[in-house]
Amino acid sequence: MLAADPKDADALLGAIRAEAAHGRHPRIVVPLNDWTVDSANAVNRALGLGGLDATTVTNARNKHAMKEALLAAGVRTPRSRLVESEQELLAAVEELGLPVVIKPYDFGGSGGVVLATTREEALAGLAESKGVIAQYGEAFNILGDKYLVEQMVDSDDEVSVEVLCGAGRARVLAVTEKYLSPRPWFAELAHLVPSHRTGDRELTELAEAACTALGIDRGLAHVEIKFGADGAPWVIEVAARPGGDGIMDQVERAYALNPYALHIGSYLGTDLLDVAAAAVPTRTSAIAFLKAAPGRIEDVLDGKPLPPEVRTINISAKPGDVSQAAKNWSTREGLIELEWDELFGAKTDLPVTTARDLADQIFVMGEAAG
Repeated sequence: MLAADPKDADALLGAIRAEAAHGRHPRIVVPLNDWTVDSANAVNRALGLGGLDATTVTNARNKHAMKEALLAAGVRTPRSRLVESEQELLAAVEELGLPVVIKPYDFGGSGGVVLATTREEALAGLAESKGVIAQYGEAFNILGDKYLVEQMVDSDDEVSVEVLCGAGRARVLAVTEKYLSPRPWFAELAHLVPSHRTGDRELTELAEAACTALGIDRGLAHVEIKFGADGAPWVIEVAARPGGDGIMDQVERAYALNPYALHIGSYLGTDLLDVAAAAVPTRTSAIAFLKAAPGRIEDVLDGKPLPPEVRTINISAKPGDVSQAAKNWSTREGLIELEWDELFGAKTDLPVTTARDLADQIFVMGEAAG
């Protein structure tokens, strides 16, 4: 165990070098989330251990650089502009056309991501996005000094694709169905593995091409893709790390294969792309987030019988908490995990309807919050 901030490469190097005095040396440093991609690979480069190229790390963390690299490689992704001020925002809206999505260029977890359908909504969305950065930027060690304005792929049909990467090639492991909150926000309400789109050749080739375009040559990558009105897939974002939000647990249950073993093995230099490509799901697994109605929570009624498909439940809210509309990861009141001994041939709403029904039973609401 190292006593160091995992987001601070210098602190990590100091702690590692202190361990070296006792004969302990790392084989590799493996990032597991957005906040450690940069620091982990900076340590790897400093110690000569390998890891991702510095340009790849920039492309994976800077959404503007990411979009530029994807477009240069011919990967289908919405056009966007990087802005700092309200004047630049309005100029970007004029150029791109409405609706647009506004987001911090270096954050994640749907934090500060807002849809705007008018100029006024765009200005309000930028202010809201800045407010999220002011609240969470220091904790996550991000700058949050610029914002991305991008064309809206006008659809609520979205998946994430877990891709194992190698040198110059990549292979899809799993496709996850995503369930989003009502607009104007894009909070993730649930994830289901495998999506009914698993095996869609156009989808998987696009996800693999996106990872190759960004130069991700090891480990798992998490590719978010939306489908336009004509059914065409568009790459929204790519992260050079495993999917978060408990998605990896759902992949392991559905495929009986530990994705972290693939991720770490790849960083250690083992070619596991054929293992990923050959993985086949045998059941369906999902995680859904409990969302109380907006207002003050008066009581939490735990311990009631659960539907048979619910495997775990975790309630994080307590009496006295104030529930807000679903905006991002921070506005959740708990979660459930579900399993079915079948594969769905079409999109099912069971994860979100089950979570909604349970939330209505569990949370006793008082007056509406201001």
